[in-house]
Amino acid sequence: MKAKEQLYYLLEHYFKGNYTTETFTDEFSRIYNLETDYRLLSESEHKKFGELAATTNYFSPYEEDLKNCPNLFTSAQDVKRKATEVYLELNKSAFCPLLNREICQGECYDIQMVRCRAIKESILGFPLDRAQADTICESCDYNQLPSI
Repeated sequence: MKAKEQLYYLLEHYFKGNYTTETFTDEFSRIYNLETDYRLLSESEHKKFGELAATTNYFSPYEEDLKNCPNLFTSAQDVKRKATEVYLELNKSAFCPLLNREICQGECYDIQMVRCRAIKESILGFPLDRAQADTICESCDYNQLPSI
């Protein structure tokens, strides 16, 4: 699983209650700060994941830290609030006329990156007809990338 996929996986499973805040913050901060190639993130993913990392990087489970340095450390409640906001924002979906189904913003971005040959088609998990994608995606309101 690539770093971007790991971030989505962690976020989804934290949102569903499958991870403790301590585990989530440790793993999210490590993957985002050390293993993620930011060039492979969409602008909104980079922005939202970056905001979440700013929260996870300073998480402290200790009340004393939160009390003594309230403007530095973040609480479990802060992390949960920001993670929920990011999860809901990045998982917005729209109908994709190319795939004829609902997709999230990240999947649309991946398709656009494959179209312009910035990433390998194998990341999609399905074959992409580039000619058809070029025709459909260019006129799609959901596509936020400039024309290629």
